[in-house]
Amino acid sequence: MNPTLDILGWQVPAYRSLTVVALAAGFVVFVVTAMRRAAAPRVSVPVAVAAVTAGLIGARLLAAVTASDPFFGDPSKVVAVRFGNMAIFGGLAGAAAGGAAAARLLRTPIGRLADAAAPAVCLGIALLRTGCLLAGCCFGKPTGMPWGITYPYGSPAHEHQMLESPLLLLSGAQPVHPIPIYEIAAMLTLGVLALWMLRRGGRDGAAFAVVVGGYALARLAIHPFRVPEPGSTPGWFDPVMFAAVAVIAAGLWAAAHLSARTTTVSPVAP
Repeated sequence: MNPTLDILGWQVPAYRSLTVVALAAGFVVFVVTAMRRAAAPRVSVPVAVAAVTAGLIGARLLAAVTASDPFFGDPSKVVAVRFGNMAIFGGLAGAAAGGAAAARLLRTPIGRLADAAAPAVCLGIALLRTGCLLAGCCFGKPTGMPWGITYPYGSPAHEHQMLESPLLLLSGAQPVHPIPIYEIAAMLTLGVLALWMLRRGGRDGAAFAVVVGGYALARLAIHPFRVPEPGSTPGWFDPVMFAAVAVIAAGLWAAAHLSARTTTVSPVAP
């Protein structure tokens, strides 16, 4: 855990810095991949701008609906220009909608551009979760497994554990499931799979559907090991679980829809 980074003598927040890096890296990877799939910069750049903008809006809105802190204490923070308190599923939904709308306006095949976004999504989420790991947020439940990580005294994980058992004030934090590392590993695996699919060639949109659906499945698998965050939703409504199921359902629909309307593309040159 290292919540601040020393960059040329400047102390900057790790999570917000990695968020900026994730957005920039995802933008570049998408544009380069789209160009290799015969999409000119005059098309890929506007689509990337629309996807990033709509993604940020979607991530903030979903967090505003599902999280009680800090939005409902001060509603103006919903539109504050800063990086934090965002929901990845909201970001994915917003980015997909914004990118698809821009592609349609530019009369460009949506599925092919979606595939170009697949590696960018994997890299972006992996970098975001690296920021989470450094910041000490999104931590897991206690574990006795050898890969468990122990956050330092006074960290969010330790504070949460002290609320559960005040005796930990003296003994220190317990090892927990490294939730960010689980997600980083999942996204790197999906990223390699997406690149293989792009090189191999196939139906437009297939790589994107695999990445988004795979991420939703990974979140479902990891979710039981993560400490739930305070929220404003009723106890029976788990935003992550419902969002993951909705993403999987949308991916299945998209896969069937695209397979009926698109043609096979040639492999990408190495």
